[in-house]
Amino acid sequence: MNTKLILIIISYLFLVSCSEKKIQVEPQLKNDLNKLNLKGSIKTISADRYVTSVSDSNEVIIGSLILGSPEDNMIFNEKGFITTTTCRYDTTVNQTVIFKYDNKNRLVKKAQYFYDGSMHGFTMYHYDNMNKLIQEDWCTSETNIQSSIEYYYYDRVIKKVKYQKEELKHKYLSLLDCKGRLIESYSIHSKNKNGQHFFYKYNTTNQIIYDELHNTQDSVSYITSMVYDELGNITSNECVSSDGNFIGAAKYDYITDSIGNWIERIEYINRGTGFIPVEKTIRKIEYYN
Repeated sequence: MNTKLILIIISYLFLVSCSEKKIQVEPQLKNDLNKLNLKGSIKTISADRYVTSVSDSNEVIIGSLILGSPEDNMIFNEKGFITTTTCRYDTTVNQTVIFKYDNKNRLVKKAQYFYDGSMHGFTMYHYDNMNKLIQEDWCTSETNIQSSIEYYYYDRVIKKVKYQKEELKHKYLSLLDCKGRLIESYSIHSKNKNGQHFFYKYNTTNQIIYDELHNTQDSVSYITSMVYDELGNITSNECVSSDGNFIGAAKYDYITDSIGNWIERIEYINRGTGFIPVEKTIRKIEYYN
C-alpha cells in the first residue's frame, strides 16, 4: 500500500477515534526521570555492564566489563532533567553530552564532545509560541545543518518528519498520537523507495507492549511483545515471525533499592534452546535527599 495513503488512513482513524471534544496536543511536560521510569529525586546514575555466563551448577558468572553504553553515567538537575551524560569506549570517558534548557525547562541544545574536548556536533530544538516542539536540527557547526526532524500537529495527532538536508536523499517519517507516543515510523529513500516500516502499541502506563516491523514490500517481518512488572520495569519480551514461529525472547531479573529503582539487572536470552544469562548491569544511584 502506498505509504502516503497509509499515513492518511491512520491519521483519519486517530482523529475519529478520539472524543469529538477539541483536544489540543500539549507539550510533553514529563521530566527525564519520568521518561526513564526513575523514582525519587535522583542526582546521578552510574552503570557498569558485564558479560555473563552460567556455571555447571547454574550459577551466573560475571565476566568482563562491557564498554560503549551511551548512558554509562547520567547527571540530573533538581527538576529531574538530564544535564550531562558520559560514555566510555575504553577505560576513560570518550564522549560527553551536555544538555541545555531554557527558562521554561525546554531542551534547546544538546552538544556532543569527544574525549579531548572537541565538539562532534550538536542538536538544536525549536518550539512554536504554544511551546510545542516543531523542529530538531543536527549540526556540525552553527551554519552546517546535516539533518532535520520536523513535527506537524494535526489537532490530536502529530506527524514527525526527519530528512537529510543534503539533496534530501533520505526522509524519515513518524506518527505520534495525542500523548506524544510514537505509533508508526518509516523511511523513504531516494527515488521514493520505501524502507522499513514500524508500528507500536502501548499499555495504560504508556509503555511499549507491541512492536511490528514491515519489510520494504510492506509485509510483516516480525512482531515483538513486551511485559512489565508493577514497578514499570520490563520483565520479558518475545519475538515471532509473521506466521507465528518463534524467533527469540529475553527476560530480566532485578534487585531494587528502597526507593524502587533497580540497582542490579540480569538479562537472559533464549534463541530456541532455553534462557541463558548474557549480561548483568550494576547501577549506583545518588539522590539529592
